[in-house]
Amino acid sequence: MPYYLICYQKFLVKSPCSPIQEYHAIITSRTMWFGRIINYFKPQNEVDVHSTINKIQDFIEKDPSVLEQPAFIVDAMELTNKLDTYVSSRFESNPNFENEKCLSFIFSFESYILTHISGDQTKSLKVIQSIQSRLVPENVISYLVSANFSQNITLAIACCSYIEKEEMIGHLKEYLTKKPEKTLHLLNAGCLAKSNFVIKAVWEIICLNKSKNFKADKKFTSALDYLINKEEYSNQTLIVGNLQNLQTVLVNREVLAQRNAYFNSLFQTDFAEGSQTAIILKDQDRTIKLQGIDYEGFLYLLRYIYTGDVAVPLEFCLMVSRLADIYLEPDLKKTCDKKKWDQAVLGLKNMNLVGKFQSANYEKFFYFVHHSYTGKTDVFSVITFKDLDIEKLQGLDYKEILYLLHYIYTGEANVPLELCLTVSRLADTYSELDLKKFCDKKKWNQASLALKDKGLLGKFQGANYERFFYLVHEIYTGQANISSITMLKEMNHIEKLQGVDYKEILYLLHYLYTGDKDVPLELCLTVGRLADVYSEPDLKKACDKKKWNQANAILKDKGLLGKFQEANCESFFYLVHKIYTGQANISSITMLKKIDPIEKLQGIDYKEILYLLHYLYTDDKDVPLELCLTVSRLADMYLEPYLKYACDHTIKEALKANSALS
Repeated sequence: MPYYLICYQKFLVKSPCSPIQEYHAIITSRTMWFGRIINYFKPQNEVDVHSTINKIQDFIEKDPSVLEQPAFIVDAMELTNKLDTYVSSRFESNPNFENEKCLSFIFSFESYILTHISGDQTKSLKVIQSIQSRLVPENVISYLVSANFSQNITLAIACCSYIEKEEMIGHLKEYLTKKPEKTLHLLNAGCLAKSNFVIKAVWEIICLNKSKNFKADKKFTSALDYLINKEEYSNQTLIVGNLQNLQTVLVNREVLAQRNAYFNSLFQTDFAEGSQTAIILKDQDRTIKLQGIDYEGFLYLLRYIYTGDVAVPLEFCLMVSRLADIYLEPDLKKTCDKKKWDQAVLGLKNMNLVGKFQSANYEKFFYFVHHSYTGKTDVFSVITFKDLDIEKLQGLDYKEILYLLHYIYTGEANVPLELCLTVSRLADTYSELDLKKFCDKKKWNQASLALKDKGLLGKFQGANYERFFYLVHEIYTGQANISSITMLKEMNHIEKLQGVDYKEILYLLHYLYTGDKDVPLELCLTVGRLADVYSEPDLKKACDKKKWNQANAILKDKGLLGKFQEANCESFFYLVHKIYTGQANISSITMLKKIDPIEKLQGIDYKEILYLLHYLYTDDKDVPLELCLTVSRLADMYLEPYLKYACDHTIKEALKANSALS
């Protein structure tokens, strides 16, 4: 049993005492136990040293609270001093004594104690003095640049005050000349200790060497925000706030440029604004009405840029999130948004607004969310959900609606996979297209990965029909019941899927579940045909439009513009065929070349011929009014009556509309 517990037991036996007296007895016993080691233990070899240190570390690990006691830290430093002295004396009297091993054990123990010293110990002058008793010019800088001590305020104060007391500017300059990569470590230590003596010495070297090493791990920049608004370490003025209350912030251009992409672009380019000594930072958010840039919020952003970390109070999270979005700090934005989300979820839980949405709680719900995100009770600026179809929210989960509102307030679209389908539909209803796109993409990735895991790749096999559709249905709806799946089975066109790639069919199903028409260019032709077979005209139209745009852009790049030239006939048709089919073999192209009225195309615009070819590949009859007359004649020439009828019908409708207006 540890000696301090034996003492404590004896104390308890002697007399009953109050809790305060008991606590005092424990502290006293610890000091006695530790003092006993310091005063009476005399190791005979390196094993004794190591064993003693291990026992002390075990003692600390069982009760870490001792490290919060200044007396314990002082005792630990005294022990290391005594062990150093004893080891040195033993080595002088006995050259066989393994002092190097002992010294390494002592150094490890000292490092262990210093690593665990809390910032609260800065209040104790005795602790600072005890640490300084272990410092010498040879080790003080090593402590400051060590990764283990990079955020240790107590050690930074002890070392920086020692450097100032010993006037070690020469040592600093010599060290940084040899190891310039450690410059930021020393600067951060100076900022931790708020030691202008050390900061100025290091800053002088930074300016002299034009240091470009401000990009570093945040543990070596944790205190650099001390430099903000310090004139001697700044070379740029930023002006923020609104016109009625403009405020200046002093910053360093090199720090901002090296640690932030936005300011790097601003300061490192030839923009006139970037060369000005004072820059007015304007609100750049065009979707959310901010009254200029908030001064306090901007300081939190700057602290994050300088240090890599900042604790943003809840009431500033929305403002800082928006600023982080403008000034390209996505991790800071994510942290702030998460904080607001957690607050909103907890608040709804406390108000018992869980489960299914009830229209009776409409105002209570939206007022609360608005207040959570903006801190305002005035709800006039909230999205006008009341003017929309509140009944469409009935039966949805409060959490699903909250994800939509969270996106509206913060722009963050991080929706859990299981809620993506519902939130996507909500986003579609309330015209939040980016949120919908994010949710749809997440579901698509999940479905694609699941098919890969199940080996459903390559060409569709009728034998795998049920397995394939059940899997997709469950992924998109979370339900194993397939009764609500589309009419694919009832339409009895399964044979038409034979030989089509699973991925192409998945794009059709993805559209049926989500309404998302974003199909890769190389699959547009097949997916467009599938959409036609299964009567999904909007999907077909989107695919056809994408192919048309591709073909039009490529012809423009190749210089095939203006009037058709017979000399370019083969290159033109080969190119169009490859765009639409992905194949270089033109044997399957239509009879345009075979029926040999190529001369009839002479003088017709390439674009007009392209509309005919586009129809032949896709069946898309959507032709602009101004081209309908020519395309109708082409359709008649090449025996495409449906295209001719569509063009003629468009012309007739336009004439009717004009006569009605006149």
